[in-house]
Amino acid sequence: MDYNNSFCYEIMKLVFGNSNIYDGLRNALYFITKYTGSLDAILYQKDIDNSFQMMSFNSNSESMDFNNITSILNRIEKNLTSRDYINFDVQIDSSISRIVYLKIIVDDNIYVLALPNMQKNMNNKVFDLLKEVLGIIISKVKKYEQMLYDSNIDLLTGINNRNLYEKQIKYLDNINCQYVYALFDLFRLKYVNDNYGHLAGDMYIIKTAEVLKKYFPQYQYITDSNGKIIKADTGSSIYRIGGDEFALIDQSNSIELINDRVQLVRKEVEDLDLGIKDKIVLGINYGVSYHGVIDNIKDVSVEADKMLRDDKTKMYKKLGIDRRSN
Repeated sequence: MDYNNSFCYEIMKLVFGNSNIYDGLRNALYFITKYTGSLDAILYQKDIDNSFQMMSFNSNSESMDFNNITSILNRIEKNLTSRDYINFDVQIDSSISRIVYLKIIVDDNIYVLALPNMQKNMNNKVFDLLKEVLGIIISKVKKYEQMLYDSNIDLLTGINNRNLYEKQIKYLDNINCQYVYALFDLFRLKYVNDNYGHLAGDMYIIKTAEVLKKYFPQYQYITDSNGKIIKADTGSSIYRIGGDEFALIDQSNSIELINDRVQLVRKEVEDLDLGIKDKIVLGINYGVSYHGVIDNIKDVSVEADKMLRDDKTKMYKKLGIDRRSN
């Protein structure tokens, strides 16, 4: 086989010619299985706890033992630190097969390509080609993921933005599911901006977002049945949808629990330190409603907004503050 640039050209054409980068990656792995004579190609990425998780794969074997292949990789993880690849014979699918684990480094992050059931006549030139090509592909995937992240994340607070909020609302309405919906806004943000500057106002927004994330985290780290720490979705998401407005969509908790947590949020926001010398009244107003299977999100959001405005009116009245001074 002539190991030359035609390999790189063909595989790049598969990846960059595909409108979906993840489909392109799977196509590349399929091409690699054909090129190397392997029945499978599995791409791993190193997680925060130094264990490897599958990023993508292409398998021509319905009975392939992915758990065994992953387990072996995690056992030899330290050996890959100083080596470009490791290959040895193991028993897979009741037969002796060769697995090659090829290390790829992209932007100081470690990835591994596993090739089980591989031919034994592959040489270092093939591995160098695979590392070069996959390095380019992984870099493209990561840039794409960063672009998605940037388009969906509020730059000031680091939480989900209105763009992602609109997409999520549309998606949830299409599948007709149930969730708790809440709206929040900051009490007298304009007063803070006008009297203490936008730096203090931004601090008000940032710290409130941190409190909301604390009580309504989108992810949590849990231990699975194998004792491994994994990142799990909680079913709860906070979005910044306006200057001082936030929204909560929660699919996992009851409206009673949400209301209980909101009271804790309110207490912490009232005690925020914005780095200004004066003691001023801070707070967060809110409205919580329930979205059932047959409900319309417009009606649910209108209900939550009305509750929020009523809550704000009560707060002004309770504190004896003239609303026009805002």
